[in-house]
Formats: sequence, structure tokens, C-alpha cells
Amino acid sequence: MAARGIVQHRDLTRLQEGEWFNDDVINFGMVLWFERFLASAERTLRLLVFSTFFFKTYKEKGHKSVCKWTKHRSPFESDCIIIPANNDLHWFAIILWNPAFFRSSPSAKWIILTLCSLRWDQTKARTHALSWLTEEHCARKIPGSIGPVISLDLPCASQKNGFDCGAYMIHNIQRFIRNHQVIIADIQEGGDSEPTSIVYSDEVWQKHMAVQMRGKLRVQAQRCPNRGYLRQNS
Repeated sequence: MAARGIVQHRDLTRLQEGEWFNDDVINFGMVLWFERFLASAERTLRLLVFSTFFFKTYKEKGHKSVCKWTKHRSPFESDCIIIPANNDLHWFAIILWNPAFFRSSPSAKWIILTLCSLRWDQTKARTHALSWLTEEHCARKIPGSIGPVISLDLPCASQKNGFDCGAYMIHNIQRFIRNHQVIIADIQEGGDSEPTSIVYSDEVWQKHMAVQMRGKLRVQAQRCPNRGYLRQNS
């Protein structure tokens, strides 16, 4: 479940302009973000954050291959689950919002979102994530069904080239967590309909800062390439 935040020397070239991020660079960036999260006002949010290998392993090998990832931490004790995902060499994030609330109120709708900087339809990825959570629900013998779901591609900062998806994914995760109260309130009010202009606003996504993410990661990797592990807060 923990992601090691280490960038090898060979990975530093991935942080140059025009290069795609690999798993190690993404996990390094996620560790840096998570450290900042733990020092922020949002740190009381119970996050379960997976490494890049989780979704890939589940899609290829099924639930049994990833059940150990949640052996010591039930997904249904989390306010938010974050899953970095890659499809056709494109990085995006899957957000499962408030599984803990579902457990206490099975009739309530919970939310599954994708943050895609190319604005691709990621319905299939959300279906995979829902299948995983449903299998977790069954494996833990929790009464009832998984319940109704609001499933959306969430508008977020969009990249202007073909190689910055990794940097934008990390940025969009950061902005979502920072503005989760506004975003989730808007979605809950609108249900399955399109989010309002509030969710689209630059105040939420700070698009001008997304283009700086690659450079910031490059500086951090050069200063301190070994950042330990991505821990989970409880």
C-alpha cells in the first residue's frame, strides 16, 4: 500500500520538458504532495492514497492480487480514496469520495470522480474502481449493497501538450483536496448533472500553477531524491 518516494538518477531525465513521467516519478511527486497535506489544514481528512501500481495490478490480475493492499486499512474507514491511473500512456486520477459515510448511511449516494487533464471520457476506469470497491465490500461481508453512485468526469486543469499529464494529475489531486468542500457540495446538490461554473473556476484549479509542477518536482528531486514512503493518515 505504501509508495516509495525515490527517484533514481536515470529518472531525472523524465523531469525534463517534453518527457513523460514514469511510475517512480509519479510516486515521488505523490509523496511530496502527501507530506504537504499532512502539514495542512486538510490533514484531518482520512485519506487512503495508493501508488501507481495498485490500479494496474487490479486491472491485470484482479481483486485477489491487491487485497493485501487494504489488509490493515479498510477502504470503508476512509473519507477519500485516491488512485493514480494510467491508460494509453496517459496519467489521470480516480477519486472515491466518502466510502466511510456510505457504511454509516447505505442509502446515501457516494461519489466516484476522475480528474483527466485531457478531458477524455474515463467512465471505464471509474467502472473498474467501482468493481474493486464492490469486491472489497463483499470480501468484508458488509451488509447491504454498495448503494447508488454519482459517477462523473470532473472538469480540472487541462494540459496544452501531449506530455504533461503526470504533472497535471498531481496538481489536480492537490487542488481537489484543497477545495473538496466546495466541489463535493456542488456535486451533491446537482447529482448526476453537469457541475456548475463554481467547479470549473480557476480559483479552484489554479491552472497557471499546473504548468509549474514539473519544474518544482525537478528541483525537489535534485535536492533530495529519497523521500521515504507514502504513509496513510488515519
